[in-house]
Amino acid sequence: MYQIFTKQTGIPRLVCRKIMLIIRLTTVVLLASLLQVSAAVFGQRISFEGKAVPLKNVLKTFQLQSGYDFIYDLKLIKQLGNTDVDINNASIDEALRTVFEKFPLIYTIQGKKVSIRSKPAPSILENLLRKFANIDVSGSVNDENGGPLPGATVKIKGSDVSVTTDGDGKFSLRDVPEEGFIEISFIGYQTLELKATKNFGAIKLKASSLELNEVQVVNTGYQKISIERATGAATTITSKQLQTRFTPNIIDNLEGRVAGLVNYGGRTAIRGTGTLFAESRPLLVIDGLPVEMAYEDVNPYDVESVTILKDAAASAIYGARASNGVIIITTKKATNLNKTDIEVSSNITLWQNRNVDYADNWYMTPEQQVDRENQYFKWLYNQSPTAAASLASMSNALAGTGSFSLIPTPIQYDHFLLKTGAIQQSELDRRLAQYKTQNFAKDYADNLLRQRVLQTYNLSLRNRTEHFQSNLIINYKADNMGKVSDNYNQWNLFYKGAYEMTKWLTVNFGVNNILQKTSERRNNYVENIMDPFSLPAYYSLFNPDGSQANLSPNFTHYYTPYSNWAENNPALRPMQYHLLEEINLNKHNTERQNNRFQGELLFKVIPGLTLSTQYVYEANRQSTVNNAEEDSYLMRLMRNAYSIRNTNGTYRYLIPQTGGRLATENSQGNFWTARGQANFTKVIKNVHHLDLIAGIEFRETNTKGTRNLYLGWDDQLQSHSTATVNFNDLWNVVNTTSYAPGYPARQFLYTPFIENAMTLNLPDNNLTEIRRRYASAYANITYTYDRRYNIFGSIRKDFADVYGLATQFRGSPFGSVGLSWNISNERFMDNLKEINALKIRGSYGYTGNIYQGATSFMTATTGLSNSYTGLPRASIESPGNPNLSWERTATINLGAEFTLFDARLRGILDWYNKKSDKVFSNQTLEVTKGFTSLVMNMANVKNNGLEITLAYDWFRGKNRNDFSWTSSVIGSWNKNEVTHVEVQAINASQIVSVGYKQGYPIRSLFSYRYAGLTANGLQSWYAEDGRIISDVGIRSATPESVYFNGQADPKYTFSMENQITWKGFSLNILMVYYGGHHMYANQVQSQLFPSNLPVRSWYLDAWTPSNPGTNVPGIWEYNASVSTNPTVQNNTDLFVHRADFLKIRNLVVGYDVPRSNVSKIGLKGLGLRFQMNNLPAIWKSNDIGVDPETLGIRLPTSYVFGLNINL
Repeated sequence: MYQIFTKQTGIPRLVCRKIMLIIRLTTVVLLASLLQVSAAVFGQRISFEGKAVPLKNVLKTFQLQSGYDFIYDLKLIKQLGNTDVDINNASIDEALRTVFEKFPLIYTIQGKKVSIRSKPAPSILENLLRKFANIDVSGSVNDENGGPLPGATVKIKGSDVSVTTDGDGKFSLRDVPEEGFIEISFIGYQTLELKATKNFGAIKLKASSLELNEVQVVNTGYQKISIERATGAATTITSKQLQTRFTPNIIDNLEGRVAGLVNYGGRTAIRGTGTLFAESRPLLVIDGLPVEMAYEDVNPYDVESVTILKDAAASAIYGARASNGVIIITTKKATNLNKTDIEVSSNITLWQNRNVDYADNWYMTPEQQVDRENQYFKWLYNQSPTAAASLASMSNALAGTGSFSLIPTPIQYDHFLLKTGAIQQSELDRRLAQYKTQNFAKDYADNLLRQRVLQTYNLSLRNRTEHFQSNLIINYKADNMGKVSDNYNQWNLFYKGAYEMTKWLTVNFGVNNILQKTSERRNNYVENIMDPFSLPAYYSLFNPDGSQANLSPNFTHYYTPYSNWAENNPALRPMQYHLLEEINLNKHNTERQNNRFQGELLFKVIPGLTLSTQYVYEANRQSTVNNAEEDSYLMRLMRNAYSIRNTNGTYRYLIPQTGGRLATENSQGNFWTARGQANFTKVIKNVHHLDLIAGIEFRETNTKGTRNLYLGWDDQLQSHSTATVNFNDLWNVVNTTSYAPGYPARQFLYTPFIENAMTLNLPDNNLTEIRRRYASAYANITYTYDRRYNIFGSIRKDFADVYGLATQFRGSPFGSVGLSWNISNERFMDNLKEINALKIRGSYGYTGNIYQGATSFMTATTGLSNSYTGLPRASIESPGNPNLSWERTATINLGAEFTLFDARLRGILDWYNKKSDKVFSNQTLEVTKGFTSLVMNMANVKNNGLEITLAYDWFRGKNRNDFSWTSSVIGSWNKNEVTHVEVQAINASQIVSVGYKQGYPIRSLFSYRYAGLTANGLQSWYAEDGRIISDVGIRSATPESVYFNGQADPKYTFSMENQITWKGFSLNILMVYYGGHHMYANQVQSQLFPSNLPVRSWYLDAWTPSNPGTNVPGIWEYNASVSTNPTVQNNTDLFVHRADFLKIRNLVVGYDVPRSNVSKIGLKGLGLRFQMNNLPAIWKSNDIGVDPETLGIRLPTSYVFGLNINL
């Protein structure tokens, strides 16, 4: 409260109160005025920072902070786009001046108003002066790793002038204001603004935090286009993805990464198989040009990316070679400017030893086979109705007065000796006991197999300067093949360079040389003995005293005195067979050389227009040598076979008596492709984006082959005496009877070892040459409007000399159209922050395929002389067909691509429908035509399916120490059907053997329907009408008698990959599922009599009178009168099983040593890897334990130890 001292002041109380009120009001007014002035003064200072901020948002911020009113044309401001702002405590005038220096705008400030308008057009004099002051700029746009970004937009800031980078990421702009700015943008990367300068060098863009996908460019081989503008179905796998696991074959590394790509059973297919006879393998393209080399020859260490073109919009540019899809491989190149990068990599792969246990491989063990054979021969020579006849037959054969009706086994011979009194029961029991202790497979593995080891080493040297880049890659591979004395070695040398000679000319070139040598020891007479399951389980490589046992590659009479017929004749060669000695007397060597030369001249005519000429030449050479030395079993057998006994007891020898046999096969292929192409790209007002390509292409393939036979070959002297051989004499005795009882007739030696060694079964006997020429013209266009709408079209016409008798079939047109809509770039999507990218697309088009086995011209084969006239003979193989043409495939594809939730979830969906017509198949002809059938364009095939690719980042790490985890799921479904085929099977046997039928998949499994066993243990089958018939009847039954079990190719494929990284450690696990298909497994041999092979354990449950409740037929004594055809038994539905399986294909653990540590020892990087492949299956649908991928025991697990060093 107030205390009034009126006595001191003398002022009345009321007056005092008024004075105090005036003071209070004055204070308030003064304070308010001061605050207002302060606000006005400080409000005019502006601070703002932002990246790629729309200009309209910048002006709004300035208006709020300054308190000024802004007057401008909103439409004009929106057109000028975004800008980077970094302003701190600036006045309104300073802030506007800083921002507007990048835009064609001017402003005025009047009081509290800011007026903004377009900068007036310069006068003629000003334009002229500016023209002289402008500069030309150039550079290249790369990603963070130095890789080029083709298709990036480079724009003069504040104008409509822009260009796109070429395939190498390079660009050039003319007449850029010296004080101006350029703006560089690319989908998935942060936009970059740079002040104009004449030479920018290599510009690196940083990936956006909302990066849509690791792959932003689709490489079709003819052009590179951003994924945002693509309309076709294509998948690109980057080097970073490929390096997460090691596979010596690049195709194997694509497993579980590409929806629709299936590599199964030795066949690689994209979206199913669309042909019956023609090539079904996808076309291989390396660095832009098609090549003839095998997938296995691609160096996996030198792959920058693999792009798989799946639909017509993506692959139709390849025309008549694109129906099966296209695999495009881009090799690595130097990226770091003015630096030399050295990288050394090595992987050592060790396989588990082969499991040769008889029970695990579904064979009887030695004990089981001995017991079963002993039971049979005891019955044969004692209880059987033919006991006396069997004994007499063996006696006559051993005396040389008869022949064997069956090949005797050791146990059979022992029972014969017992029956004739040569040995006692105790001796037989001792021998049987000895057999049970023997194990041929184990002996084989211990002496002829070894742990398989694959070694791969790779050295790359890369250097890049402003105008030149150089890449040298040296790769070496060594594989011991898991067998003693076998080796595989390959050198792969590749040099790739590029030289920018002038601003308008760049030269690209590459040389690839592959040298491969394979050395094998094998039996040149019967190769299957080089397998642990080629002889009975109770055989042994050694005698009880440790010496090598006398075996037979095909006949086992060596266990009897009958084998001494040659040893007792000095005119003939002894016929013992010691396996371990024999493999050292037979050599099989293959040497192969593949040379590839590739070059390109790239002319930059004007901005946006380039002309290129490309050429690739391949030269393949392969030489195969089979050398059987003089003492080899084959040469001893041939000499005895062609030793003719004269009437006076002497011998006439038809082949040299010294030296060995050398059979050579040499083949060579020369292939070249030449291409001339124009590329044009143009961006108009930063809204219209146009890409055009047009070109012509020529290709030629030329293959040659020769075979030669040298008898009396001396490997040391490199000489032979073939000239002394009269081959007509050899031919004249080819059909005579066996030269000795129990040995094969001469025809079994002449055809494989003489005739086939000299002829390729093609014209000119031992020489053949096939030349094919092709020509093509093509063009395509891609138009994009405002980054939202894309239209694509392509056309190509192919010509080939394969088809040409009818003019209308000499050339065939192929083409495609495609549309895509980038919905996420629409303005109505701006507020949907959860959707980072969304695109839908569709395409339709035609592609083709060529069948090299048919021609428009009549073909004939010449051979040896006519046996009656002695004159040369020829036979017509096929008549001329002027109406042959390319196979064609029409493909419809609909797809969607999306990225959600700050790019954590990424996905692709595709549906396709492929219809192939004019597919080559057999056409039945009338008898009067002179031919029963002819290959023609008469079949149709359809493939349709669904594909899905999903990836999700559970955790994201910003650096190597952070935890990151990404999961990806890829699935596909394919339905294959032969919709039309002209030749239909006329009986059950034909449809089982052919494997396709109208209305069913190409690789169908048709089987005979098993009806069980008769009361006597004999097999039977169901006919169409339900009748039960024998094997003879079922083969001739109607086609409807067989049962469709399903297809042999997987209908469903699924994969899940998890990639985890933390503090330099990484874990990658790939799990694969194949399903919806069936297989024949554990098929067995017919068992009429004991043979010189192991016996399937299936027969342990064979029918006997005491075991009637089984499906396994009786064998030997219970099946002696049955003539079951092996193909009928093996194609019974008893042996058909579901082939679905789930496996962990790869498990990889890695560690990248911190760079701070390795730099101390002069390294840039050091990585270690440990990988396990083909772990035991998690699940199989069959209950017999068979691995569907091998149709037997599972693939052995392999272990890979990897090292990568960067210098």
